[in-house]
Amino acid sequence: MLKNWFWQKKFNKLLCGCLIATLLSSDISQQKNDILALNYSQFVMAKINQIGSNITVKIWDDKFIGSGTIIKKQNNTYEVITNSHVIRIGDAPYRVQTPDGKFYQVKVIAITTKKSWDLAFLTFSSEQNYKTASIGNSELLTVGDYVFAAGFPGNNNTSESVRQNNFNEEQIANKLTGLSFTVGRVSLVLDKSLTAGYQIGSTNEIKKGMSGGPLLNEQGQLIGINGKHAYPLWEAPEFYEDGSQTCLPIQELIYKNSWAIPIEKVGTFYQEINLIPPDVSKKQSDFSLSLISLENNKVNPSELIKEMQTTAKTVINCSD
Repeated sequence: MLKNWFWQKKFNKLLCGCLIATLLSSDISQQKNDILALNYSQFVMAKINQIGSNITVKIWDDKFIGSGTIIKKQNNTYEVITNSHVIRIGDAPYRVQTPDGKFYQVKVIAITTKKSWDLAFLTFSSEQNYKTASIGNSELLTVGDYVFAAGFPGNNNTSESVRQNNFNEEQIANKLTGLSFTVGRVSLVLDKSLTAGYQIGSTNEIKKGMSGGPLLNEQGQLIGINGKHAYPLWEAPEFYEDGSQTCLPIQELIYKNSWAIPIEKVGTFYQEINLIPPDVSKKQSDFSLSLISLENNKVNPSELIKEMQTTAKTVINCSD
């Protein structure tokens, strides 16, 4: 009897040890998976950040006035899209500062069309080889998708010193290199655009100076041009392009989010000024990695997305 008790105790200890080892092994494996997921997500973000930094430029008159996106190249001529309000707050002559810090004189081709969208089309010439945006398709966006915004927040102190020094290019070549890169999610895609062409709402933080910068999807493709930040200084009723007013829930959501003009409207803008638009892709780009969620572990990403989609559906269906 004593002998059986002894071996039973040995067996229980061995079984307990195996269970603990299994649990520890499981925890370690999960930790490794979490670390790999985090590193993978950071790699994807770094890749998209690099894409954004390669195609985002600064626009100047005698001061820094906003951002722009290199969208196309023909021979040695580069085409840049920005917001019309960026150009309107400045005075000619305009210059563009490319990612390598160089300055080029800019030719303003168009700053408005019959649709009065908040878009402007610029060109500059260079022998240098700069990257251009890979064009995506904003119609594939759904609420909850990751989106990435790039641009250069304004620096009033530096801009003032530039004015006083009569735009010394050599002196300021590397002064405003602080590209802002923000990660957010699509919060709302309107069925019809607002008066200035804005249609894509996101949770990205857009600051003054980032207007005209790119909005990229998870594949690093250009799907919009940023131009409106959340919580503006004044809150005014928003109107659709057809003249009708948005209902109160939509107005509130517009006020709380940043907004971009879809890339398809950029294509229409090109056609209105009799130019060939960049190709809008219906396919995924070569950069096809998917972003693993970076949310805090206490937040369930699927629940977050479900909540955002429910809110968006409720808001879209609102009526005056």
